[in-house]
Amino acid sequence: MGILRKTANTVRGFFAFAESFKEWGLVDYLKDPWKVHRGFTKEMVELCGINRSNQKEFISDREHNSRWPFNRPYHGAVSDKLALIRILHQYKECMPKYYFFIDKYGLLPLWDCPDDGSLSTRMDADAFVKLLDREKILVIKPTHSEVGIGVMVAQKKGEIYSINNEECTIAEMKECIGQAYNNIVTEYVIQHDYARKICPTSLNTIRMLGVWNSETKQFDIIRSFHRFGCNGNVVDNVGSGNGVLAYVNAETGILEREGLINTKKEGDRRVDNVIHPDNNVELGGLVIPGYLDMKEKVLKIMNENSYLRYIGFDVAITDDGFRIIEANGSSTPTAAQVRGGFLKDKRMRELFNL
Repeated sequence: MGILRKTANTVRGFFAFAESFKEWGLVDYLKDPWKVHRGFTKEMVELCGINRSNQKEFISDREHNSRWPFNRPYHGAVSDKLALIRILHQYKECMPKYYFFIDKYGLLPLWDCPDDGSLSTRMDADAFVKLLDREKILVIKPTHSEVGIGVMVAQKKGEIYSINNEECTIAEMKECIGQAYNNIVTEYVIQHDYARKICPTSLNTIRMLGVWNSETKQFDIIRSFHRFGCNGNVVDNVGSGNGVLAYVNAETGILEREGLINTKKEGDRRVDNVIHPDNNVELGGLVIPGYLDMKEKVLKIMNENSYLRYIGFDVAITDDGFRIIEANGSSTPTAAQVRGGFLKDKRMRELFNL
């Protein structure tokens, strides 16, 4: 088995090298072969300012991906949105309400589904419409997805139904929900006014990226950044093609001037002063309300689940505190290293075994 595993790794390494070579081309390879050998993408090199002299401070996309998942054998605890509430069962006040899980057998009522005496182990899309009539707005998202892919927001305004702001009939709503396999239905979190004013169409979350510190035997927040949607996007991820990212001072909760912008799916751009394109709001200097209390509680939750070693919580600030929207077993290495390479940090070198 050891020989087979080594052979498989060699084959995967060859194809990864070939992909890197294809991306950079012969001229770039001859000029800077370390880019291909290390597995850096052009985007990472450009956004992070990687060059021959500092390249050993950064973990490349290929190196990062070859070590994923980082929380073996407990990766499933953070990769599955359905499992998240089991990790956070003591902190339901920090979670949105979970109503349904959907698969080909129908809708499975979850912990917060209202019970009027008609609940059964499996229900049809009529149950979703009934809940939407009551709540007026709901979120449907895949249990396993990245950069907001597949997220839907269903609304009822007056007698009008819509999905992601596109009007639909009840029949179309039922058909869409009935086929949304491996999705969960949750409460639509009402975010704090500061974030709603910047972008009201998306839930604008803060990524709290924690890493295990083997010396203190506690988690530390290694990176933090705030995402906002733009151009009417219902998700806040920059990778979705319409988003803004501002880095957060992890000690104070104050937004830095530097960040990333991607509008109209034209690719990420690094900017020295992040200004939201919808309303020209300058994000640098914005103070996140309740950040220090939120950070203290997030670290407490991380430390209570320290069988994990690397975890990112996406947190939305609300008027009464915060909600943890989802957890991730890693973070996009490019965005996370714009402010400095991971390999300068002993905690990250231990994580990546480098």
